[in-house]
Amino acid sequence: MGQWKNSELCTIRRNPTIEVWLFTKLLSSHQLELFHCSSTYRSLRVGALSVEPSTRSPLFFNIPSRHKEAAMTGSVDCVTDLSQVSPVLLRKYIDGCHMLHQHDLVDAYGHLSVRLSNTTFLMSRYLAPALVASPEDLVIYNIEDAQPVKPDAPRGFSERFIHSEVYKAYPAVQSVVHSHSLEVVPFSISTVPLSACFHMAGFLGTAVPVWDAASVYKDHPSDNQDMLVRNIKLASSLAKALGENGQVKHPVVLMRGHGMVVTSESLEMCIFNCIYTQQNARVQRSAMGLGGEVKYFTQREAHDTGTTTGMGAVKPWPLWEQEVANETMYRNQISQPGSGRD
Repeated sequence: MGQWKNSELCTIRRNPTIEVWLFTKLLSSHQLELFHCSSTYRSLRVGALSVEPSTRSPLFFNIPSRHKEAAMTGSVDCVTDLSQVSPVLLRKYIDGCHMLHQHDLVDAYGHLSVRLSNTTFLMSRYLAPALVASPEDLVIYNIEDAQPVKPDAPRGFSERFIHSEVYKAYPAVQSVVHSHSLEVVPFSISTVPLSACFHMAGFLGTAVPVWDAASVYKDHPSDNQDMLVRNIKLASSLAKALGENGQVKHPVVLMRGHGMVVTSESLEMCIFNCIYTQQNARVQRSAMGLGGEVKYFTQREAHDTGTTTGMGAVKPWPLWEQEVANETMYRNQISQPGSGRD
């Protein structure tokens, strides 16, 4: 499945910015892994790992947001076939589905996606995330209308419009999760906001917004009001709750009586945000149950803790990866790069 060769290079050039990412090269296959760090860059040639960062360090780069996961495939404009997608990313995607299940963020319902290009994204077929195992379980969709690129694609999730509308509205978003976490749902139907109170979840800010499907139903009273987001109209309204003018202000948005949508600029960070959103909800509910006053983070504390934990988000991924690998119910049939085995 599309191993990188030295001749297969993608050069990205842009003025230095504050966004920074760390890549590690898997020497046996020339694949790249994406993680968060700090520095700036001037140019990056993906594949051969020839770089000219302003720090002169061989490990630190800064990549325009829309290129982050796309760099894994060597294409920015259009990815329409799984053969164009790095096996590293495919394996990470399947592991991510399993991690969400292991952490009780999804059961038979809920889904993960990852952007492949400016026009397409990847999701699993209509299957419980824990059972996603092979390329046959994966479907590429058009961002424009959430329809599969291939007309003979297997059945997909009815709420895939959530993902397409988020990608359409926010070019920097590279991964999206829709979860029905039972730890989080109570905050979607209460006047008590979900707020950062645990240092691993500063990204939540001082109050996570709640999107209410009723805000759309009121203008369309004849529509099915089953709380599911199964069309562009509802999904577009939901996506607007994340931010404005193409910029995400809230990486997590709750859905009244339904669940949450979680976003990030990498697949790894999206899983991280999901897990620690749920843990923050658990901590907050426990603290509220004690009967005293709950001391939440200030805006500055939320910002600074979010920045710090974001820089260290690479640490748990290998642990979570090993945990799902050790569980016999989870199968990942994408070969581990360099291992020659599943």
